[in-house]
Amino acid sequence: MTTFPKANFPLADVLSVISYDEEKKYFVMDDNTAGFAFLCRPLPGSDGKEGDQLKSVLKQAWPAGTMINFNLISSQNINDQVNTMLRMRMHSPDNIAHQAVKSRATYLFNGTLEPIDDFSGIKVREILSLITVKFPIAEPLPSEKEIQIISELRSQFDSTFKTIGFCPVALTQNLYLEVMASILNQGPNASWRDRMAQEADDDKPLKAQILDYDRTVEVFSDHLKIGDTLVKTLSVKKFPRRVVQGSAAWYLGDLLTGNNGIRENCLISFTVYFPEQQAAKDKMNTKRQWANNQAYGPLLKFVPKLGAKKQGMDDLFKEIEEGEALVKCNMTVVVFANDRDRLVRASAEARNYLGIRQFSFLEDKYFVFPLFLNALPFGADANAIGETYRYKSMAITQALPLLPIYADWKGTGSPMMQFVSRNGQLMSYCLFDSETNYNATVAAQSGSGKSFLVNYLITAYQSSGAQVWVIDVGRSYEKLAKAFDGDFIEFKKDVTICLNPFELVQDFSEEEDVLIGLLCAMAAPTVALLDLQVAGLRKHTSDVWKQKGRAMQIDDVEKSLLADPDSRIQDVGKQLYPFTTSGMYGKYFNGKNNVDFKNPFTVLELEELKGRKHLQQVVLLQLIYQIQQAMFLGDRDRQKIVVIDEAWSLLTEGDVAKFIEHGYRRFRKYNGSAITVTQSVNDLYASPTGRAIAENSANTFLLGQKDDAINLIKKEGRLPLSDGGFSILKSVHTIRGQYSEIFFMTEGGSGVGRLTVDDFSKLLYSTTPKDVHDINMYVNQGMTTADGINAVLRDRGVSA
Repeated sequence: MTTFPKANFPLADVLSVISYDEEKKYFVMDDNTAGFAFLCRPLPGSDGKEGDQLKSVLKQAWPAGTMINFNLISSQNINDQVNTMLRMRMHSPDNIAHQAVKSRATYLFNGTLEPIDDFSGIKVREILSLITVKFPIAEPLPSEKEIQIISELRSQFDSTFKTIGFCPVALTQNLYLEVMASILNQGPNASWRDRMAQEADDDKPLKAQILDYDRTVEVFSDHLKIGDTLVKTLSVKKFPRRVVQGSAAWYLGDLLTGNNGIRENCLISFTVYFPEQQAAKDKMNTKRQWANNQAYGPLLKFVPKLGAKKQGMDDLFKEIEEGEALVKCNMTVVVFANDRDRLVRASAEARNYLGIRQFSFLEDKYFVFPLFLNALPFGADANAIGETYRYKSMAITQALPLLPIYADWKGTGSPMMQFVSRNGQLMSYCLFDSETNYNATVAAQSGSGKSFLVNYLITAYQSSGAQVWVIDVGRSYEKLAKAFDGDFIEFKKDVTICLNPFELVQDFSEEEDVLIGLLCAMAAPTVALLDLQVAGLRKHTSDVWKQKGRAMQIDDVEKSLLADPDSRIQDVGKQLYPFTTSGMYGKYFNGKNNVDFKNPFTVLELEELKGRKHLQQVVLLQLIYQIQQAMFLGDRDRQKIVVIDEAWSLLTEGDVAKFIEHGYRRFRKYNGSAITVTQSVNDLYASPTGRAIAENSANTFLLGQKDDAINLIKKEGRLPLSDGGFSILKSVHTIRGQYSEIFFMTEGGSGVGRLTVDDFSKLLYSTTPKDVHDINMYVNQGMTTADGINAVLRDRGVSA
């Protein structure tokens, strides 16, 4: 193994990757090896199948000396996600919503350097799975036969990884430099933080293009210093006696609580070495015979561990006799920190946390640099096996559950909204990533952070140019409407608002079901109409439409129904009376429709109708229909969102389920999303309308829920979760002033994310009287809301 006479030298002297062949997609190293690699998305959990799938590709006859390195890398480099988030707003107005997103981008970048909140110690990071494969070649460059072997093995890996769900990307020289730079160049001044794409220079070896010019490596007895970053390595002394597939999902942190884990940036490396099989098995058989002899001899009485050693050998040979390959494995954890105290603390936390998982890790001394190099992608050195004494013999099947291939769920893909997982993974989320519909339900008990979540969602989509409507009871969004220069429409007694539905009709045959549903809600607020009555209502409405078209009124439908010879149909006309021009609610539905939805942000406040629940319900249904019509007439490429907050409870009474089901299905056609906000999932399932909403919502956001509510959800089978999933759901919580946790459920996966917001957004969303007063003081002087918020932040000693 290479020795290092100097304690301070350029890292390029000891790295091995020289070049990359872009045409044939292989890397060449300076230790007479060649190989390939895949950058993968870590699995967010285990279904038990990935072990067998990996086994199928790992059990084949590998060339002797092959080394496969599974690296789980927590990186500060979140450029791609945040840059994409900002690019999605490039052509949007530079308004307060846009400024809020730019403030969030700065906040997230700062969160890679310091904990994002004052409670958890979590930093923002991008967690990657990098799997490198290399094997010896006869000459400095691979022969055609060796290139063919590389190509075939890479193809098999690619196919298997796609089946598993790794979303593999073949590592190129540019990607290699980007990943290595994020590992080795940490801190606020790293060159990759300029957000420029990394491009390889063909005139230099790849290993000479990684470390920034202002950095060198200093080697100490128990740690390294790379630039201003301190590094420690921990080597496994003892693996758990028994592990199951999926156990490695706990490597970075406690999945159930999120309280414990490795909080500083780290690299978890698991190396698998394939020796020449027959020679290795012969050597291992000799050791087995020795273990057997000792286990039955007099020494067993004095050294009980000899019995465990024999059992371990028996387990290993059982696998080998069944055809498993014999491999040598090593696991190293590398922790990074920017000062000595943090390094010592991070190292101790890693040891203690992994100890809870039944691993025994020890800090390395006097050998840190070689072990660090061996943990890096393509860094494993076959010579180190005998010299480091860190490798353990295993069968492939025994190694599979130990592979670091899991991490937190990364979200749906598009960074319209961004959250942070319990272990720091930056999660990108967009309602419109769904393949079925874009609707969502939000369930949040009081005080769990619902207001901040919905405000953030509205801000995120407003900043990208989406059109947003909010239907609410309680004036919760009045402040946001003012900040966004939106329309705040309320049904005051002195304001004439008409919501005539008929003049909005574009295609009667297409919209007939919605109109009939609306008329049914008017006529039957408590007891559903008979099928005969609904059929009669449908016929008379159609007849009136043929006569008058968009000029028809509720009065016309009433008159036609009353003229029917069947008294049961006449009853429907009588029940429509309150909504005719002579009825107490008629002014809202007869005449010229004067509600305009041209503003990109509109809040429709139903508080003033609170004492008239029937009217409130019909107004809500009509607003949903009118919003759908605005979506239909709008730009189909523009995303559109309607949020139904406290008003949703109005949908639980009467026979309106079919109206809602039909309406929610139509939203997708117009690139629209309906978001329903309630306190508990159980509220939805308490009525046919709620069930229709739940069944037509591809996105579910669950904030803190009471245990009793979760137990009922589980008992009634209302969410497709395992016992473990329900345990995680019960752990979802909010730390006031720090973060709110959300359990996301989508057709593409699920996971827990935390919403933490920057100081600008905290004030933008705040309804605290002092915050509102301080901002208004500046707004009343002529400032915009954004300038007012920045002024308040300066007054409070917070950089704006």
